[in-house]
Amino acid sequence: MRNERRLGLISAIALIVLVSVICAALARLVQQNAATDATGLLRVRALAAAESGLELALNRAYAPAGVAACGNHSWTFSLNGLRGVRQ
Repeated sequence: MRNERRLGLISAIALIVLVSVICAALARLVQQNAATDATGLLRVRALAAAESGLELALNRAYAPAGVAACGNHSWTFSLNGLRGVRQ
């Protein structure tokens, strides 16, 4: 009876440790995925900003026939969409 109690206690402790290790690993994985998603979002924002600037420059240089070039207009851009974007 005493050996069964010891075995049960050891098994319970081992199970608690195993579940704790799995929970810690999952928490770290979720944290890494969140950081990766945030970095991906910043990359998409930077790419969109670069493409927008390129399109504006191309339109100024090569405006379609019969259409006013974007260079004839005054543009005001907000930095809110580019917050956190770095080179």
